[in-house]
Amino acid sequence: MCTRPELDELDEARRLYGEHRYVEAEEACRRALLHRGSRPQALHLLGRIMHRTGKLELAEGFLREALSCDPGSPSIHCSLGKVLYDLGRLPDSLASFEQAIALDPECGEAHCALGGALQEVGRFAEAEQHCRRSLALEFERPRSYFFLANALCSLGRLLEARECFRAALALDPSYSDAHWTLATVYRVKGRTAEALRVLECGSALAPDNPEIPFILEALKGSYAPSRAPDGFIVHHFDRFASSFDAQLREVLRYRAPELVVGVATRWLGARAWQLDVLDAGCGTGLCGPLLRPVARRLVGVDLSRGMLERARERGVYDELICAELTQCLAGTYELYDLIVMADVLVYFGDLLPVLSSASRAIRAGGVVAASFERADSGNYVLHAAGRYAHSEGYLREASTRAGLVLLELEACTLRLERGEPVRGYIAVLRKPSLEA
Repeated sequence: MCTRPELDELDEARRLYGEHRYVEAEEACRRALLHRGSRPQALHLLGRIMHRTGKLELAEGFLREALSCDPGSPSIHCSLGKVLYDLGRLPDSLASFEQAIALDPECGEAHCALGGALQEVGRFAEAEQHCRRSLALEFERPRSYFFLANALCSLGRLLEARECFRAALALDPSYSDAHWTLATVYRVKGRTAEALRVLECGSALAPDNPEIPFILEALKGSYAPSRAPDGFIVHHFDRFASSFDAQLREVLRYRAPELVVGVATRWLGARAWQLDVLDAGCGTGLCGPLLRPVARRLVGVDLSRGMLERARERGVYDELICAELTQCLAGTYELYDLIVMADVLVYFGDLLPVLSSASRAIRAGGVVAASFERADSGNYVLHAAGRYAHSEGYLREASTRAGLVLLELEACTLRLERGEPVRGYIAVLRKPSLEA
């Protein structure tokens, strides 16, 4: 009995793909494409190979061609959804996963992937449902438990999340992301020793992760660098760029943008509407729509390219700059009337360099408005979350040394953490006018 040659080629391609021999797998797929009978399967596998090798646009092309041959395949829709997710096209990605489930309600892989993607848009309860459905369909992979754990974290159910992280690690002890996030759960529950143990294990598995050494230092409390390292900032915020707004608004009840912009514009009064404004550490641009009505020119600066892409989508900035804040400010002189720093100085311990640079960057009579987390003693303290809190006395001293006059220091609640209010300040600082 003769076998069909295209099936032999396809089986060989699948074997090579499973062995991570992607160049040879691609060659076998292309040979299989010479035979029409296996065209949809070969195109699907080619798409997956391109995805694995980082050729996302080619992957999308092959998968869409596969769907033109077999539009009713849930597995191809699921593969396309993963590619679209990595391309940053989240609505299209969600639609592909939903189509896969519509075609096959028992596709555990699609439920798992949809559960992960829904968290990026803040739909955490739905994400939990799909992750649990994936597990109920016996799609018991570390990723299913990991996505479920993340959803539970976002819903504030940390004890349940901890057990799911443990389940993920039981299936794959080398899952470094699960170690990292489980350590975060222990940290926010105040179980520092367990957080350290898990994080040190995660550090061994992911030695190139720049977040881990900084958080380890924060947890140990033995040494507080003067500011968070650039690598920490970039890695941390690039990872969360797509879900950042939903997490802050829906879970943490984040209020810093409204508080900072509101106080700043009140002090500027009649000068508003004609201001050159810098949104320093703009992130995803939450301050942007609030600043646009008072700005003649609105510039945003941030170190995370992922965050800047989200800010660009708002369409309110005249210019967006990817740079470290102090260095960016040091290169300007009397360029702005207003500098806003919402939830930015929590990544600086020593405030003098950044405030001095801000003082040089604003014009005489200009204003710096910023939020701070509150420390009750000392100058500043690095918390286990990798954020700095500052004392009122130190804030006043640093402002004066930077050549700024403290106009107002308003106590406030900035957000929630572990369901508890985070105490902070909104500070308004002015550069003395030439007449003063």
